[in-house]
Amino acid sequence: MGILYADTVLPFVRMSCLYPRLTLDRPVVSSDAELIDVIGRDAVRTASLFLLILTAGACTTPSDVSQPLSSVPDKNAKTSVKDIPGGFSVDVSYSRYQFIPETGAVITACKSIALAQVRDVSTGRSRAVQTLSSDDVRVSTGRNGLTGHTSCRAFVEAKWR
Repeated sequence: MGILYADTVLPFVRMSCLYPRLTLDRPVVSSDAELIDVIGRDAVRTASLFLLILTAGACTTPSDVSQPLSSVPDKNAKTSVKDIPGGFSVDVSYSRYQFIPETGAVITACKSIALAQVRDVSTGRSRAVQTLSSDDVRVSTGRNGLTGHTSCRAFVEAKWR
């Protein structure tokens, strides 16, 4: 391609105005390989900075699982227990921010909170309930793309034995 001059590389900026010692007859980049090298270094720096910020923003810490759910309530969950004929029902509303949407993780957390609440209520009332599994919990999820919150509603009915 030949030698590239300042007015060829940056047509809208007169390099001689910005740098008085630089004249248009003096090459800024002497070869295509040098131009690619200059552009490549800037692209690598920009991409590295972007990935660093993206990685730092996606970091999360694990939740404390050493305590029972009833003693340390989840700040992202609201539960309600209602008596029904022959047992009780548990309704869970759960929502949390997720940088990368993981609906499966929210569904698992929602079901776990509902089943733990059933266990805690039955233990507190000193009565046994019929065996429940995560398949017995009805779940609905949604995501607000603007705020990044993934929400879940879970409902389960527990029958006394």
